[in-house]
Amino acid sequence: MCKRIRNNGICVYGVFEIKGDLAVVGRNQLLHEGKNITASETANFIRNYLEEIDGINERTTVKQVLQVSWKAPNEQFVKINFDVAFCKQNNKSCLGIIIRDTIGRVLFSKSILYGNIPSPFAVEALACFQMIKMELHVGLTRVEIEGDTLSVIRKLQSEGIDRSVIGAHILNIRAICERYQVCVFKHTLRQANEVAHLLVVERLKRDEEIYLIGEVPFYAKEVAKEEIPT
Repeated sequence: MCKRIRNNGICVYGVFEIKGDLAVVGRNQLLHEGKNITASETANFIRNYLEEIDGINERTTVKQVLQVSWKAPNEQFVKINFDVAFCKQNNKSCLGIIIRDTIGRVLFSKSILYGNIPSPFAVEALACFQMIKMELHVGLTRVEIEGDTLSVIRKLQSEGIDRSVIGAHILNIRAICERYQVCVFKHTLRQANEVAHLLVVERLKRDEEIYLIGEVPFYAKEVAKEEIPT
């Protein structure tokens, strides 16, 4: 294994345990070209090599972050994006929901306030339960439910029995899902769930609920517009 060498570090010949291009170049120079490589030259070579690798990794990471965006649901589906925020000071939480069709058109947007919540972990499961129960009454039948709540969504994607403190909520959610024609849970990153996140953050500040048909609140309009597939 290769450990990172600081700029002021000292390199010894043990560095040729490094695998890959670095070791190949070192052996070629030593064995085939008859060159003697000083410790300083080897250290410079390693430093340049690692900087090049860092540059590649950074470019790859930036590219991946930029590519994370909201994606429209499959044909004949609607997508429900949701997020939950918890305010510890007043023990309140907020559920934010935005429902869009296959072309990114907003069907509904909602924010709902809850009080007397025991913990953020319970909030996420309880909010998800309330959400799918409400949307069933709206008449939706084929839904993709997407959020950045990884722990809850993983439990819902699993077919096993959940024995955690939110196991009862998970069981209730699964039971309601069976009443849809198709109900699929998907996890996404915060960057692709920005509208739902704005709904909960702003509504906790304003301490009020919303229910809008065909649009989102003014503070989320620009983000929702940017997410429309082209």
